[in-house]
Amino acid sequence: MMLQIKELTHLDEKLAVVEAMVQALPDWFDEGTTISEVVEAVGSFEDMSFFVAYEAQEALGFIALKVHNPCTAEIGMMAVLAAHHGKGIGRKLVAHCEAFCRARKMEFLTVKTVDESDGNDSYRGTRAFYHALGFKPLEVFPKFWGGTEFPCLFSVKCIRGCDCV
Repeated sequence: MMLQIKELTHLDEKLAVVEAMVQALPDWFDEGTTISEVVEAVGSFEDMSFFVAYEAQEALGFIALKVHNPCTAEIGMMAVLAAHHGKGIGRKLVAHCEAFCRARKMEFLTVKTVDESDGNDSYRGTRAFYHALGFKPLEVFPKFWGGTEFPCLFSVKCIRGCDCV
């Protein structure tokens, strides 16, 4: 597999990739989830750094990065097509973001995902993925996404020396 990671900068291109991934991943997103609902939960993709993993012309996954301050960025959203899980695409996308952050002298990369109290098997794998990459759970916010059905697990990874200015 010849994987290339490219940055998208135009909002319409970003939204097209997000929408295609959401529709292709029914175990993570309810059927009929709209792009408006995703934006409401994640925030606008307009100001996020947005990287897509391509094989030939096919988008296999993406990662959207929110820069919060000079020390911290957050994985705002990430998705890899289910048929390509376990092939290292997600790891490469996260590593790309870590390098992006280190080049900007950032120290922390954070991520929010659904906590284990939700009971969704798909998110069990998501949590294991981030744990394997060195993310440490910090706190659970039971009503972060507006109700108690999707409790939010907030995790962090130190990607550089921890001497934030």
